[in-house]
Amino acid sequence: MSRPSIRHSKYILKNFSLGNLTTSIDEYLENAFKWGIPAKGAAIIDDIVQRVREGNPDSAKLDSIWLNDPAVYQLLHDGDTDGVINLDSLGIQAMLRTMKPTCFEDIVALCAVYRPAHLTDGTADKLITRKRSKEPVEYLHPKLNPILQKTYGVILYKEQITEIVEKLAGFSSGDAQKFLDELCRTLPEEAFDWPLIFIMECSERNKISGKEAQKIYDLMKSSVRNIFPERISLVYALTAYYCSYLKVNYPAEFKAAWDVVKPGWDKRNTIMKRPTGRIDISKFLSLVLRHKPGVIGITLDKAGWADIAELAEKGSRAAGFKLSPDRIRKVAAASDKQRFAVSDDGLRIRANQGHSLPLDLGFMSVKPPELLFHGTSTNRLSSIRVQGIVPGNRQYVHLSPDKDTAEAVGSRHGKPFVLTVQADRMCLDGFKFFVSENGVWLTDHVPMEYITDHKII
Repeated sequence: MSRPSIRHSKYILKNFSLGNLTTSIDEYLENAFKWGIPAKGAAIIDDIVQRVREGNPDSAKLDSIWLNDPAVYQLLHDGDTDGVINLDSLGIQAMLRTMKPTCFEDIVALCAVYRPAHLTDGTADKLITRKRSKEPVEYLHPKLNPILQKTYGVILYKEQITEIVEKLAGFSSGDAQKFLDELCRTLPEEAFDWPLIFIMECSERNKISGKEAQKIYDLMKSSVRNIFPERISLVYALTAYYCSYLKVNYPAEFKAAWDVVKPGWDKRNTIMKRPTGRIDISKFLSLVLRHKPGVIGITLDKAGWADIAELAEKGSRAAGFKLSPDRIRKVAAASDKQRFAVSDDGLRIRANQGHSLPLDLGFMSVKPPELLFHGTSTNRLSSIRVQGIVPGNRQYVHLSPDKDTAEAVGSRHGKPFVLTVQADRMCLDGFKFFVSENGVWLTDHVPMEYITDHKII
C-alpha cells in the first residue's frame, strides 16, 4: 500500500484521517513559514532533528513519520507533555489525561477546543464525554455524519460550516464563505435572508424538512462565535505530534535541545520534569477555580467555593504532580495578587475574581471613587471604541484603583494602554460596582461614553 506524504495544508485537511498517512518532517520544516508555524517552534524541532541526524544511528525513522505511533499516544494519555509545543500547559495536560486521544483527529480537535470559550460553554466537556463513549453521538441529520464524525458531532471548525452548506444546500464554495461571513456577524438581522435560503435549498436538493433544516441552521448559528479554523488547528496538532514523537523516540536529543533554548523560551515550559513551583500551581488553581473545575472532576458551590481536600486529591491525579491541602493553602497565602481566598476553617478555597462561570460571589454594591482605570493593550482598542469595555469570557469588567496597577495589567497582553473610567458618573447613572477581596473593582460593562482621557504608556 502506498504511503502518501503531506504536501500542503489542503492535502492534510483532505487526508489526515487516513490510518496509513505518514508525514515528512523535512517538508514540515521547509513549509513552516507558509503554514504559519511559529518560528520558535520550528526552530526547536529543527534543532532536535539535526541533533538526531548527527549522532543517532536510528535517525532513518525521521524520513517517514506515522501519525498513529502507539508510543506517542501513550505519552499523550499520561499527559507527559512538558516541552511539547502546544500541549505543555497544565490545563491541557489534564484534558489529555481525561480525553485520552487515540488518533490524529483527536489532537486536532483538542487544539481547537482548548480555548476559553469552549472551556466554559460546555463544548469541551461534550467532546470529551462523547469521545469516551459516556454520551451518545447524535446528528440532526444523517448527512451531517461524515462532516462531524471526526469531532463527535460537535461543530468545532469553520470549514465544517462551509462543508455543511455546500453538501446540504448545494452552495458554491464562494457562497458558502459568504454564508459563514454573514453568520459570524454580531447583529442577527444582518443575516436575515440566509436561514430562508439555506432551508429552501436543503428542501429542494436533499428533501430535508424545514424543521430539520432550521435546527441545523440554529446549530451552526450557536456554534459560529467560538469555532476555529481547522487548517490552523491542524498545524498546531502536527507541531505537537512531531514534538511528542521526538520526545518518545529521541529523549536525549530532545532534552539537549531544550536545555540550550530554555533560557529564551516561555517561562511556563519545563524540561523533562513536572512543574512544582508556586507559580505553576497558582496558574493551575486559577484554571480550575475560575473557569474549568470539571477538568479535574470537581464542582464548585454557587459561591465558587471548592473543598480543598477534594481539590488536592483530584488535582494531583489530573495534573500529574503532588498537590497537598497544605500546599494549596501556602500557594493561596503567598499569591502576590491575592488571587484566592481560604475559608476561616481552612477547608475551602475560591478565586477572588476573574470567573467565567456564572457564580454568585456575594459581592455587595459599593460607591466607587471618582475615577477608576482599565489596563489593556493597544491591539484591543478598536473593539473597545465600538462596544466599550466588556467582560468577555469573565463575569465582570476588571478595573484598577490607580494607573500603575492598570499599566501592569495591560502589559500582560502587549503594549499597555490605560483607559480612565468616570466611575462616579456611572454610579449616578445606575451602574453597580463591587470590590473583590483583593481590591479589584468590578462592574458589568463600561460604555464608551464614560471613558474619558486615555494615554499610551
